[in-house]
This record gives sequence, C-alpha cells and structure tokens, in this order.
Amino acid sequence: MRLIESIKLINGTAINLDYHQRRANRELLLPDVPPEYQTGVVKWRIVYEENTFEHSFTKYTLPSISSLKITYCDEIEYNHKYENRSSINRLFAERGSFDDILIVKNGHITDTSFCNVVFEKQNRLYTPSTYLLRGTKREYLLDTGIISQKEITLHDIWSYDKILLINAMIELGVVAIAINKKTKYTITKRVTQLTTSTELYIRHYSRMLVEMPQRISELISTKEELQ
Repeated sequence: MRLIESIKLINGTAINLDYHQRRANRELLLPDVPPEYQTGVVKWRIVYEENTFEHSFTKYTLPSISSLKITYCDEIEYNHKYENRSSINRLFAERGSFDDILIVKNGHITDTSFCNVVFEKQNRLYTPSTYLLRGTKREYLLDTGIISQKEITLHDIWSYDKILLINAMIELGVVAIAINKKTKYTITKRVTQLTTSTELYIRHYSRMLVEMPQRISELISTKEELQ
C-alpha cells in the first residue's frame, strides 16, 4: 500500500524534515525545488512505497476551521499515513454544516480528519495519548516540551478552554477553536428532556396495557347485558 508524506516549505526550506525522515524510516530522495515554489509557504507532497517516490508541490492555503463535529468510530485505524484515507473520508462526509470532525474512539479523543489536536487549559497544553497518527508536528512539540501527552476522554474536553489543530502545515496556535461549555449543558438538558418524555410515554402505554384486560372484561359484560 502506498504511503504519503506532507512537508511544509518556507522560502524553499523544508521544516522539521528530521521528523518526517524518522516517520518514513528511510532516506527521502530529495528533488530540486522548482523556482516557482521557492518563496512563500508550499506543501511538498511525497507518495512513496519501497524505492519509488513521487513528488509534487503546491502553494499552501490555510484552511478555515471554526467548528468540529464530534464523530464516533471505535473501529478506525490510521497509524500510518496511508494515501488511502477512505475510512476517514467516510466520517468526514457526515460532518453536515461543521467544518471538520473530531473523532472519538472507545470514548477517547483521537484526531480530526487531518490534524492532531492539542487542548489548552490554564495556559498549559495537552495532546491526547489516544491519537490516530503519530504526527511530525506533534512529535516535535512533545520532544521540545511545549506540549504534554495525557489521556483525554470525551467527557474531559469540557474542562478545557480551547482546542488547537496541528499538522505538518499548521503551526501551534494558528487554528484555535474555543470550547463552548454551554454546549455540554444544552446537550445534557436535551437528553434529560428526551429521557423524561420517553419515560412518560412508556408509563402511559404501560398503564394502558395494565388496564386493557379490565376494560375488555367490562366491554364483554356490557355486551352480554345488552343481549
């Protein structure tokens, strides 16, 4: 299966190349950067398998992400940066009006569709230990002590102030989403209302089932009297 590598270029210089090489676990065959891509921010994409490498360069535009849909999938695996992203793409397609998804696996926070995540609380930064992909930016921030790794469950996220998205192209703090803690209480309230309505519904029909034999018996008695 073919793998990919996404590397950020600034003015023709590759950023965190050592970490990309560590992930690939081999020497990358580095081409000459075309002149038109030697200025500004460029995405250098490498698709490789065995000794075959394909390189492409594109000017990079930062995506606009201000909302995440919590998406559940306990079976998802993406521990290597495969070119085939069909499982993630299927989840992403269900995002509705949201800009991206935040994937929850077995009750734990993992990644978005294309970023590792970092949570901020009281000016301290934490990344989930239950990530899907060991991202190069994530590794760099851990190695330099800028972020710490810890277990973060879905329930835990409401105790944080922000969620930051990072990957090879997105620096820490560039894409930050404030966590709306009111959402937690809105969801809880709706679930409580739904549960209450369901209980009333069940009670109503349970009472009907209990009373039904008696009512049938009364109808039979009434019919016999009429005859």
